[in-house]
Amino acid sequence: VLTAGHVIQGLETVTVVFPDGKEVKGKVLGANFGRDSAMVQLEEKGPWPFVEMGDSEALEVGDLVVTLGHAGGYDALRSPPVRFGRVVGKDQRGFVSTDCTLIGGDSGGPLFDLETRVVGIHSSIGGGLDENNHSGVSNYKNDWDRLISGEVWGVLQINPMADPERPVMGFMNGAPVKTGVMIGQLVEHSPADLAGLKVGDILIRADGEKIEDFKGLLKVLSERKAGDLVEIGLLRAGEFQEVELRLARAGDLFEFGE
Repeated sequence: VLTAGHVIQGLETVTVVFPDGKEVKGKVLGANFGRDSAMVQLEEKGPWPFVEMGDSEALEVGDLVVTLGHAGGYDALRSPPVRFGRVVGKDQRGFVSTDCTLIGGDSGGPLFDLETRVVGIHSSIGGGLDENNHSGVSNYKNDWDRLISGEVWGVLQINPMADPERPVMGFMNGAPVKTGVMIGQLVEHSPADLAGLKVGDILIRADGEKIEDFKGLLKVLSERKAGDLVEIGLLRAGEFQEVELRLARAGDLFEFGE
């Protein structure tokens, strides 16, 4: 059974309830808290109903997805609500962000593609109910042997974006603009600062890709890693310019709590 790391934190066993009401004890195996992923093994012999795992790495921004979960907590008298949405972002840690509405109680539930394959497990709510994070099924596949063996590692973050390894440019958003991302504040000695970017610049391209908004910029960054060179196209006082910068590691610019 695939679930979220924070759901089983501190537990050795859990109770797994099937749609027909059957209850089975499950042994908590391993967890990668850095990916908020964990695995549970049913203690009775099957066969058990199951669904196929898909490929979260193949998901693209805009793809339609479906979620199930026990919003507000498990209720034996209610089937889990079904919600639809789209992929709005991905990051280099294997997390998928969608606008499928999630609330407390949904953690550990499945994210499906339109072929009814599991492509993620619900992790956390982002800045709002329509901005949610799911640990991609690729995380489980990559860590399969370690999870089965019962290994536990990584640090649980409230927000997957609070990742010290993620690549950053080193600036804070400014005022909203019709298209692009305005620089509101620069981090001293950051890639953006060293490349000569200025407050008020509007970023409109990254490596040739058009940047419509901040989510679009995050999508580009999620496909790169710290140390990569990125060519930025920007508007300064209405004039187009291009600069090149080398992405930094977030942990080298910002403080992260344990």
